[in-house]
Parts: sequence; structure tokens; C-alpha cells
Amino acid sequence: MPAPTPAILNGAELVRRLKEHGTGETKLAVARKVLADIHRTEHRVASAAEVIDALTAAAAGEGTLLKARVLVETGTWSGPPKAEDVPIEDELLGPPPVPAPAPEPAPAPAADTKPLLDRIRELEERLAAATAPRDNGDDGYESAPADDLESMTVVQLKAMAAERNVPLPDGAKKADIVAALRAA
Repeated sequence: MPAPTPAILNGAELVRRLKEHGTGETKLAVARKVLADIHRTEHRVASAAEVIDALTAAAAGEGTLLKARVLVETGTWSGPPKAEDVPIEDELLGPPPVPAPAPEPAPAPAADTKPLLDRIRELEERLAAATAPRDNGDDGYESAPADDLESMTVVQLKAMAAERNVPLPDGAKKADIVAALRAA
């Protein structure tokens, strides 16, 4: 089993490795300055952590800081994580949509649905007949027998009262409207 690459603890070694891996001179100048300052004032070699702190303070950039940290931890640098090679149209628009699964066919109606469909049609016809205006030529409504007024809706009764100029009390109930129409 190969021996693991030792981590870098020495600031001078970190600066050398950063240079080998293409770090720019402006950023290296920041790292070299901290090496020189500490050597001059404390007569020692700056640690890798001190070099990273100086790069961070100088806003050296996330890529350089990542490179320095990886070098310190592993002793090697193979480059930043590679982004997947994504075509520009997919990057801009996202991946193509996944086609929706085909819908399942609707189950065949049961044989006994005919009476239900007939009942629905019958109710629709009754509803249409009950809500259709009755025309007698002058006010739009036939003179309705007493039981016909009862089968009309409040909206229909109010419309009939308005067309016949039958006054209705405020908040009139259906029975009040029917009585007013009969009295008119």
C-alpha cells in the first residue's frame, strides 16, 4: 500500500506548491510577504495556516483558497472539481422535459349506466324548461297560474316583479314576492 502524501504544514512549501499549480504572481506576492514578515520579526518560517489567513485577508479568491486548503490537507492538487460537460442549451434551458406517461384508457361504462344517463337528460330538460322565460308578447312572462309561480326561482320572480312594476319590500322572501305578484 502506498504511503499517503503528507500534509503541508510549512508556509514556504505551500507557496512553492501554489506556484507549481499556476497561482498568479499577485496572489503569490501576498503569500511571500507573510513569509518574509514572519521570518524577519519572529525568525521562523510561517505556517501554512498563516499563509492561508493572509490570502483570505487579501481576498485572493475562492479558487486559490480552495487550492491552498486542499494542498495543506492532502499534499496534492488535481484541479477544481470539474463541471459536467453540459451543452449550452441545456445549461440555459435546463434538461429536456421528461415525456409524461401515456394515460390509462378509461374503463368501459357498465351496462347498467343507461338508466342513469336517461335520468340526467330528463333532469337537464326539466331544468331548461323551468328556467326559460315565458313569452306572451308584452312583458315576457305568461300569466302564471298559482302553482307555476311557486316553481319559479327567486331571481325569476324578482325579474317578473321588476318588469311588471310590482313593488317589493326590502329583504322580501319568495313567499312575499309570490304574494305581491298575485296581488298585482
